[in-house]
Amino acid sequence: MSFGQSATQVRDQILGSSPVGSPTQSIPIPVDSPQSRAERILQNPLYRESLNTAEGESWLNEALNNFFERIGELLGNLFNRPQEQRGSPIAAAQGVTQVIIVILLAVLAAFVIYLISQIKLKRKPGSETTDNLMSEEEARRSADQWLTEADKLAAQGEFRAAVRCLYLACLIRMDESNTLRFERHQTNWEHLYRFRDLTQKPGNFHLEPLTQKFDNAWYGFIPQTQSDVDWFKSEYQALLAGLRGGAA
Repeated sequence: MSFGQSATQVRDQILGSSPVGSPTQSIPIPVDSPQSRAERILQNPLYRESLNTAEGESWLNEALNNFFERIGELLGNLFNRPQEQRGSPIAAAQGVTQVIIVILLAVLAAFVIYLISQIKLKRKPGSETTDNLMSEEEARRSADQWLTEADKLAAQGEFRAAVRCLYLACLIRMDESNTLRFERHQTNWEHLYRFRDLTQKPGNFHLEPLTQKFDNAWYGFIPQTQSDVDWFKSEYQALLAGLRGGAA
């Protein structure tokens, strides 16, 4: 540093040139607006959790995406109103109400996502899938083995799983008798549709009520009791009677 340099010149050499304009000119500081904060909240992974299935984005995921888009539009309309409107007491009260509604809806959506994630965690690997009625390993079981498993589960108080075993026992029994081919990659309803097309059905046996009750119990997670297990057993006996050519 030469003695001829002023303190200002030394400062400029160290820190760089001073900004153009008046020394008293204020530099704008980004303000974290309520809108930006709300948008960051909605971008949290909790509200953007992926609900994709193996075949693509589920209808629920699409519905939630539309829901968050509507919230974004609502926030945009709320915070982008003219200043004079936002300053009025009525507009302020309306704004607070809208913010509360948005927060409540976001919490509700997060709660729904949480419930879905808990349901997925409770599913046993290989025993309950989205696309298949049973796993590849389970497909090796005979109808009698499914009956044995149903009795075992019912004795343990797992009535919902026992109902599933009895329903599958009916499908496997029809497959073993060459009445209705079992396809594990098809849904319970697809089996019902093919059953309806049969020209010769097994006696008075009807698959539709079993399919509906099984769907409610297994996929609808409706708790079952011993009486439900007994009902499925009676329907299985009706199937056996129909396959033998007798009355239920």
